[in-house]
Amino acid sequence: MRLLTLNLWNEQGPWRRRLEVLLEAIEAWAPDLICLQEVRGEGAVEQLPMLLEGLEGLGAGGWHGTFAPAQRWGGSAEGLAIISRLPLEERRVARLPSRASNQRLCLACRVSVDGRPLWLATTHLAYRLGDGALREAQVEAAEAFIQRCRRPGQTTIFAGDFNATPESDEIRFLVGLHSVMGRRAFWQDAWRRCHGDEPGPTWVADNPYTEQLAWF
Repeated sequence: MRLLTLNLWNEQGPWRRRLEVLLEAIEAWAPDLICLQEVRGEGAVEQLPMLLEGLEGLGAGGWHGTFAPAQRWGGSAEGLAIISRLPLEERRVARLPSRASNQRLCLACRVSVDGRPLWLATTHLAYRLGDGALREAQVEAAEAFIQRCRRPGQTTIFAGDFNATPESDEIRFLVGLHSVMGRRAFWQDAWRRCHGDEPGPTWVADNPYTEQLAWF
């Protein structure tokens, strides 16, 4: 099974071309499950239907998708999405601790793989450099929500844009190396299981389209 996770970056920069590149990547990599963050929907721009239509156009029909709006922005909504080759048998959404102007969610869906249930969850944590404590609260709430969704022993995948390095306390909490609100989680880091200590950069710092965000 293959999983793809990506922040779509909503309508920043040449977003229509990015969707085309994403469709090309999906065709080449053949993922089974896709987690997306910063997805635009419920307005003039509906990125999830565009992607599903594009997948059908590639002859990769049979995909299923769901969108969870987190906040209103720019005349429509921004949120999370999950796309799956397998039918989405159950869908749940949880609101996470957030600033009033920047709501965050966790979206979880259940699919069946060879007759066995698999839960897939995605989230997008707070983005500012000084938001470490808020991200800790968010990831603790998201993890607790996922545990309420699943039953013991059910395979579960948690992906997303965590806006944090592996060494940060919010990520260390997930892998059992740091306590938040008196508890620790017990997830396995997929990258480290497969690649050990190899570097795993997830974005390009010299992207010219990020210059408009330099004021952050």
